[in-house]
Amino acid sequence: MGQLLSDVEIIRASTAVAASQTNTTGNMVDTKGYDGAMFILGMGAATATSVITLYAKGAASTSSTAAVTYSVNATVTETTANIADGTNLVLDIYKPRHRYLWPHYSIATANAAIDGCTALLYGAAVKPTTQPASVASSTYATAPTTS
Repeated sequence: MGQLLSDVEIIRASTAVAASQTNTTGNMVDTKGYDGAMFILGMGAATATSVITLYAKGAASTSSTAAVTYSVNATVTETTANIADGTNLVLDIYKPRHRYLWPHYSIATANAAIDGCTALLYGAAVKPTTQPASVASSTYATAPTTS
């Protein structure tokens, strides 16, 4: 396996959300030319009884109003008994049925903060991939020396 940075595209799918009980749909992710998308939802501080659910919506067009919710096998639900500030919920969708995906998360029962959601598009048909503007800077390091 080579360097991961040239094999994936990194997308900021949503920004941080203050502690609340809310439903949030992230930014659209275009999966054209990729085998899959992995959504990584960063967790912030949460009340002890919070229930956080991460799932994806998909559509053949860029319209989120036409998006359909993926079924239970594309859902991650966790209670705060297993979530700490700084942990992640991860949803990996391999061979999505739709070209356009949106991460969606809901917070129920009690407040929880979200640190944001990152999407990794992987299995690129054309390599190396080019990172979008949301990646401010990146570099490769092969067998780096110590200082």
